[in-house]
Amino acid sequence: MSRFGITSYFIGDRDNIVDYGFVSQSELSYYYKQAKEYFPKAKSTLAHGSHYNKLVLTIRDNYTTKYTEILTHINELYNQQVFILQRGDIETYLSLKDKGLEYTVSFCHHDFAKRLSDRQFIPHRKEFEDIV
Repeated sequence: MSRFGITSYFIGDRDNIVDYGFVSQSELSYYYKQAKEYFPKAKSTLAHGSHYNKLVLTIRDNYTTKYTEILTHINELYNQQVFILQRGDIETYLSLKDKGLEYTVSFCHHDFAKRLSDRQFIPHRKEFEDIV
């Protein structure tokens, strides 16, 4: 794209921590097992309980060194115009209950303005502003 003078970005979410090798397959299996044990015990509920959110929150709460490594790798990718959302998957950012393009399109048409004014969205909005 740059050959044509077009700036391009990749914006991914927590699903991509595996795609970029921040967590190996063996670590992934181990952390998933830990997440299954951890989440029935966790006191707070998640706004969106995706497997990857549970995985990352388990790592954050129980394996702080690994969590810090993941954030470091995410921040390093920013120099390459690759942005991994740090506060959850895209469905969490948009308050969607399900994955799918139709839900995202519906959100953009019907709920986007409300979401921008939501005070709980301020840290997410700040992250988007930093990307752009």
